[in-house]
Amino acid sequence: MKVSEMKKVLREYKRNEIIFTKHSLIQMQHRQIKKEEVIKNILNPTNLTLVRERDAKKKQYDCFFSKSNRRGCQYGIVINKKCLIVTVIKIGKRWQKRVDNYAKKIQNKLR
Repeated sequence: MKVSEMKKVLREYKRNEIIFTKHSLIQMQHRQIKKEEVIKNILNPTNLTLVRERDAKKKQYDCFFSKSNRRGCQYGIVINKKCLIVTVIKIGKRWQKRVDNYAKKIQNKLR
């Protein structure tokens, strides 16, 4: 799925349609990520830079959001009637550069 397609899909969800698993809540607490920040990114995905489909039976995706040049987040998301947040990971500068470079390569191939 392309980034633009995922942005359209995520914008269709409402606040009460975003569900967090126990694992994601534990990871958010452990990694000091606020639940409101995750909800805000899902409802308004302007910072979405890369979408990677997981090998799974369900529609599972890794979505990479960049906060700045140094920081970002990766969300494991299952797309159904509701948006299920499976995991939340903070990404540091080194990983963010890799994600940005990978996203640029994919965009150049699609052109």
